Order: sequence, then structure tokens, then C-alpha cells
Amino acid sequence: MCREIMYKTELKLDEEKIIWPSGLRKKPDGIRKRRNVTVVTIVEKPFIFARPGNNCESTSEIYCPRKTLNKSSDEEYEQFCCYGYCIDLLHELSKN
Repeated sequence: MCREIMYKTELKLDEEKIIWPSGLRKKPDGIRKRRNVTVVTIVEKPFIFARPGNNCESTSEIYCPRKTLNKSSDEEYEQFCCYGYCIDLLHELSKN
């Protein structure tokens, strides 16, 4: 017998626990809560797989350029398509 078990996690931002620049505990005037988050990860199987190219055909793949480490290259970014558990998780989180 096989059952699908799903857990839902609700994430909340407690602004009172943030330590702001200069060690302040109170949010400075003029600072608004952002609705967008930048997520950074490393390529580590099975969490992230990356294949060279920018032709991301599958709906489970996203375009993920990487800064070129090769000093002899004229290109600033290398082109990759990324997929895996973390990409699937980000897709699900973006629905909320």
C-alpha cells in the first residue's frame, strides 16, 4: 500500500527578530517588507542538476546563467538549464 503524505509549512517574517544595520532591533523608517526573495544555491545532485545550454524545453527546467570563471572567455556568463528538487520546491513556493 502506498500513501502520499504532504506537509504544508507556513513561513512568516518576524520583523522584531531582525537585527538591522547598526544593531537596531526596530525597523528603520522607510524600510518596506519585500515580496520578492533572491535564492542562491550550489549545483549539488539531487537538489540541483545543471546542463549546459539555454534551450530549457521542459517545464521543470529554468534558465540559470552562471558567472564565467574562465578568465580567457569573452562571455561574462555561462548558459545553463537547471532542474531538480530545489527548482521544484521554488516552483511550489511561488504559487503561494
